[in-house]
Amino acid sequence: MDEPLGNINLSSDAKPDPELGSKAPKWFIGKYAKIAFPAIRNDKPIKEWMWVNVDCVVDGKCVGILDNDPIFTDKVKCDDEITFSPSEVAEICEID
Repeated sequence: MDEPLGNINLSSDAKPDPELGSKAPKWFIGKYAKIAFPAIRNDKPIKEWMWVNVDCVVDGKCVGILDNDPIFTDKVKCDDEITFSPSEVAEICEID
């Protein structure tokens, strides 16, 4: 993908989707998963939700590449490898 997916969500209402959390990790391969990253905004802790392009499964966890440029955290950056479990996923996106 040439451009990072948009739709970074800072809403405190966002949360992992239990239905997606019940999926096997290999189900996410080839999809984009929206997961939360700890961040700080106005000196307050928040969750910055961003897209990860899932490439594979390692030790029962999804592994992929962050596809957004973070706004409120410097702990990760676009193109970083990210490992997470399905229980952390709020939303998925499939791009042909």
